[in-house]
Amino acid sequence: HATIMKLSEQNRQGLFAKFLTKSGEPCSGVNKTFYQGSDGEGSAFWNVACDSGQSYSIMLKNDAAGSARIMDCKLLKAIAGTTCFKKF
Repeated sequence: HATIMKLSEQNRQGLFAKFLTKSGEPCSGVNKTFYQGSDGEGSAFWNVACDSGQSYSIMLKNDAAGSARIMDCKLLKAIAGTTCFKKF
């Protein structure tokens, strides 16, 4: 997370686009990134908007493996009532 924060917006967009594509998500390009906040365990939450109109929340876990979880923003809102692109 600390490394991602130091990147320019353009470089973050490229990084997250590659990450989502390699994860099997339909996102050929990212046009917006947003640091939503961190939880009590140090996991960071980033929101990304894809050129296709799809948006995702990406949780970067604070663990030795550098684990991550991806969730569609529409699904996140339906399940948890959490809105992407809004600070915690």
